[in-house]
Amino acid sequence: MAGFGCHLKYFIFTVITTCHLLSGEIIINYRPVIGILTQKVSQELSQYGDTYIPASYVNYLEESGARVVPIRAGRSESYYEKIFSQINGVLFPGGGVGLVTSYYAHSGRYIYDLAIKANDAGDHFPLWGTCQGFQLLNNLTAYENLITPTDSENLPLPLNITTENVGASRLFGKMPAYIYNILENRKVTFNNHHYSMTSDTFYNTASLKSFYRVLSTNVDRKGIEFISTFEAFKYPFYGTQWHPEKNSFNWSPKLLIDHSDLAVDVTQYFSNYFVNQARFSFHKFVNNNTEIHSMIDNYKRTYLTDGTFDVIYFFNLNETDPFE
Repeated sequence: MAGFGCHLKYFIFTVITTCHLLSGEIIINYRPVIGILTQKVSQELSQYGDTYIPASYVNYLEESGARVVPIRAGRSESYYEKIFSQINGVLFPGGGVGLVTSYYAHSGRYIYDLAIKANDAGDHFPLWGTCQGFQLLNNLTAYENLITPTDSENLPLPLNITTENVGASRLFGKMPAYIYNILENRKVTFNNHHYSMTSDTFYNTASLKSFYRVLSTNVDRKGIEFISTFEAFKYPFYGTQWHPEKNSFNWSPKLLIDHSDLAVDVTQYFSNYFVNQARFSFHKFVNNNTEIHSMIDNYKRTYLTDGTFDVIYFFNLNETDPFE
């Protein structure tokens, strides 16, 4: 019953704080659409397509009431301008491509710069980076590749929360106490990365420490401390080196993921938070036809049984897109 009470309290808080009003009351976008950036497939998956999005990220956003559109990596600048103006947020997913010369990195730069410009003009537009996407946010902000090899693959951990920063935090500051306690005491944050933004590098890089508020750190198997959760001071940009979506939506027996009800509550909290951020964006589609044909529901899901991801959306580079 204690968990239910916390859920109810959080639900009431969410309704009160995310509703914008007409004439001083709350106005909200009840049809948020979030883009997920594609990336190049690995060689072993090339038989299925050229680029992909793991379905776990799609499920993660949809469970909190968002719809999802794929954002194709490697397209023109005008493509990103068009899609950006019609969606309400972007998630940079995890994966295994390069963060300097890849289509994923170049496309991320376009989107990041558009988000900076929009927010500076008072046009709320949130970004979220998970794992590789978290690393990408660091690189985009610093304008250089600063990640370091770490021994942090298949590693579930509790968060070492940076308590002195919680009070000022949007993401953690009003977090229900029971979610906070789960994060701090249980191994519900799943790490699956070969590289990290170390604390030493972060705090010695002026462009990063002045831009992001560190909310948690962790330590790899060799004792190297890395940044695991942050948020931008000025912008609605958020990142986790760990995977909030996997607790609910990844079922590979090779991975040490916590699928308990408490772990799922953590997934739901972060999903709710980001989707609620997207509800403050009022970008909309230019017409109904573009809206219908851009949704990820138009694409087939492929079920795989021997990899990190259970279900994947694959795309081909020669496919046309509604935003082109």
